[in-house]
Amino acid sequence: MSRHRWRTVAVVAIAVAAGLGGCGLPTDGHPRAIPSNDIPDALLQPSSTTTPESVGRFPADLWWIDDDVLADRTANVNDLQPLTVISALLAGDAPSDVQTSIPGGTELLDAPERGGMLTLNLSEQIATIQGEELKRALAQIVWTATGFPNISGVLFQVNGEDLAVITDEGTVTDPVNRGDFRSLQPPEPAPTTTTAP
Repeated sequence: MSRHRWRTVAVVAIAVAAGLGGCGLPTDGHPRAIPSNDIPDALLQPSSTTTPESVGRFPADLWWIDDDVLADRTANVNDLQPLTVISALLAGDAPSDVQTSIPGGTELLDAPERGGMLTLNLSEQIATIQGEELKRALAQIVWTATGFPNISGVLFQVNGEDLAVITDEGTVTDPVNRGDFRSLQPPEPAPTTTTAP
């Protein structure tokens, strides 16, 4: 090989080595952490650790009104605690094919449970309705609350004071359950029949 050619190869090799050194690439063959300020923004993970809304949520049955009877629809909630599930019902975001009798703005202030009895302390908005409308609203709440296997009855309060509940049998201040609202019970699904071949 001519001297001129050797000189050209040497110059190229030196230029390549200088270029690699200028890029800051290590030459020892061991993995190294790259400082975050040297990583292009497009390659960085988002700094937020917030989970998307649809992830980690749980399905729960909420009870609504459909043609003057109760109807359940599944909704996603953050956890399967009575306070969370009933608050989702009170929020009033009913699917388009059903409606709610619960007045807008009704809040669940507290929901202690003891021995299978759930005490629901509601805000004063629930007391702005009466008669059949109140009966339907409370039935929605009772059917939603007693969907929990450990809840057998519900006692209603408004701002800590007992609320008189209209049931099929009259007005009571005792705990109530689904059986107190049989007139609003959804129709039984038609039995499915199979025909033998």
